[in-house]
Amino acid sequence: MNTAELTTYLQDLRANNSKFWFDAHRPQYDLLRGEFTELVQDVIAQMIPIDPTLKGVEAKRSLFRINRDVRFSHNKAPYKTQFSAVINGGPRDETRAGYYFHINADGELLVGGGVHTLTPAQLNHVRTFIANNYPLLETALSKAAAKKFSDLGEDKLKNVPKTFPADHPAGELLKYKSFIISHSEPVANVHGSLSTHITRQMEEIVPFVDFIQRALQS
Repeated sequence: MNTAELTTYLQDLRANNSKFWFDAHRPQYDLLRGEFTELVQDVIAQMIPIDPTLKGVEAKRSLFRINRDVRFSHNKAPYKTQFSAVINGGPRDETRAGYYFHINADGELLVGGGVHTLTPAQLNHVRTFIANNYPLLETALSKAAAKKFSDLGEDKLKNVPKTFPADHPAGELLKYKSFIISHSEPVANVHGSLSTHITRQMEEIVPFVDFIQRALQS
């Protein structure tokens, strides 16, 4: 897709974030949205041999809406300033680990994966699985870090959960409340096929995503 045109559009949307401006530029949005949908479908097609759980996934179900949920936000801007998608298998109403990417108004391509919002029961499943299999997670995170993916971030407890020994060897990992890693770069620096570049990035975190999904199913 034309990423320069997309970035310019998103910058203009950020500067004029209103329904009036959005409606006036709807044809441009529809064109770019169509190109982005094709990009997502190309990524899915290339990922299926790497992660067969994605077989049958449609790009349209993977796309995030451009509209923001402003009900509980001080920021009442109605539209997001990135095009984004999350790719995972299984029913849409099922919490699953998956792959994510976006292109935003700053011209940033971000590729990541994992799972963000978990119920207490799901979080307990993941933590228990980590406690019993933490060397596999440490290996997956180490391999991802070698490819410049981030660590798990700051969404974590101050202390090891009370259901686990305070001196558990995986104590730091057990503190996390969400499990996401990512890598970002200027999309203008990507040469050649963008879908192939994104796929190669996602391929680096397959072991991590697979671990988190197995933890959810444990």
